[in-house]
Amino acid sequence: MAERIATRGSEHSWPSPKYRRDPVRFAREVLRVQVTDALCNFLVALLGNRNVTWRSGHKTGKTTAFAVAALWFFCSFERACVPIVAVKEAQIDFGVYKELRRLHRGALIPIGGELHATCRGGLHEASDDRKVWGMTAQKPEGVQGISGPNVLVLVDEASGVPDPVLEAIGTSTAGSGGFVRKAYAGNPTRTSGGFYRSHHAEKANWFCLHTSSEDTPNARGATGADVVPGLAGPDWIAEWKANPGEDSPEYAIRVKGEFHSGAEGKVVAAEAINTAEALWDATAFEGQLQIGIDPAGDKTTNDETAIAVRRGLKIGTLLTWRGLTPDGIVENALALLESHRLPREARPRIALDAEGVIGIDVERALRARLLRDPEAFELVIVRGSKMPRQGGGSKYQLLRDEVWGEFRDWVEAGGAIPTRSKLRQDLNAPDFVNVLCKDGRERLSATPKKDLKKTLGRSPDEGDAATLSVYGWQSASTEADEAEAAAAAAATASPQVDDYDAPAMNPYDGLAVWGG
Repeated sequence: MAERIATRGSEHSWPSPKYRRDPVRFAREVLRVQVTDALCNFLVALLGNRNVTWRSGHKTGKTTAFAVAALWFFCSFERACVPIVAVKEAQIDFGVYKELRRLHRGALIPIGGELHATCRGGLHEASDDRKVWGMTAQKPEGVQGISGPNVLVLVDEASGVPDPVLEAIGTSTAGSGGFVRKAYAGNPTRTSGGFYRSHHAEKANWFCLHTSSEDTPNARGATGADVVPGLAGPDWIAEWKANPGEDSPEYAIRVKGEFHSGAEGKVVAAEAINTAEALWDATAFEGQLQIGIDPAGDKTTNDETAIAVRRGLKIGTLLTWRGLTPDGIVENALALLESHRLPREARPRIALDAEGVIGIDVERALRARLLRDPEAFELVIVRGSKMPRQGGGSKYQLLRDEVWGEFRDWVEAGGAIPTRSKLRQDLNAPDFVNVLCKDGRERLSATPKKDLKKTLGRSPDEGDAATLSVYGWQSASTEADEAEAAAAAAATASPQVDDYDAPAMNPYDGLAVWGG
């Protein structure tokens, strides 16, 4: 408060040329930001170059850098126009715009303007039409029309932004006669697209920055006042070195901030996983309740039983256990259903991986429960080695491939997942390849599970549970309609049990008789 009172006499109205040529000083004196090397390098690059592109690992300060740049521009240039672009609006609201609001509130010299709660309203000064706001990068039309003498376009997580949108942004920043800047920032999750080209084929037109998570002050052993809250530290980096390892593509992309050639062909691309994680907090947990069960055996294996709980576009819970019996798996699954089920809610779904002996035993136990209470749940049996639902007309070779394909579609439609290291690795591990089938048609096939086990050093249990929790999803609206129709029909229609074929005979059932 004393600092504010002391500076009040020297205040001047914005926009002001005072910090126009020194954004680093603006960060220190106005916003009271702890300026790291990465932040300094970005602001200086932005001051002197029309196009800046910044690839980095996680937790290097990109979010703060974008927020500082936006406020500096807003305070320094007349008719300042600062759109912040990302694939999803929630990415901006819970990322750059959240940080911008924090810095705006804590500024030593009040910045003024009307600060809205969400990026769509943004920060606006009506007296001279200066504005900072968020824009989604779904279609080129959405980012067209950005104009003015002084424009700063900030593209967050640029690796996931489609090329047509980036091209439209380029057209919007083609003007001259004012101060026009464009900046990309993100993790290098894709070896194609405009962000990748800005660091390779088109780098002559860009000022390129690169920051590894290993280079933050925290990671380098900062102590006391030198520690910057929120940046990558030695413990976080040590976790990544231990699993998945320094030589893994994930470490190269997410820690070192390096493009990795093995990123193409993934069923679920790394940038899509990034987006799905970023959307989790902002995504509503609503829609029909469905859980996916990937069962594992007893304690003699390293596999885990994983159960994922989903409503609509959000996987709200994902839990794992070791050493559960088939009955124990069923008890935990039903307890999760009970804890999430709403009063008078239509039958939730249970999607079960019933491939193998354990899966068959769990299926048998679930069917026994349905005989006692047919309204308890709808059972969806998934045997990955069978034909997909659409049979010969499907673009997938097997049902397992179809499950993965549906999960990819769900993520692209805005699906949100919890941030879990194993889940991220599991989802990014499989590739889709085209295989020639017996009917002469090419179909998509995901990396076999046995190969994933070799790659990961374990079974992809969390990933399998997540994909099963989504299996059968078509769209949020369709699913909601189905749930509503099911609830309405429940009062008049007699309950029905899943009509899937009876479980196949378990060839191991006779072992106990023979002493096996």
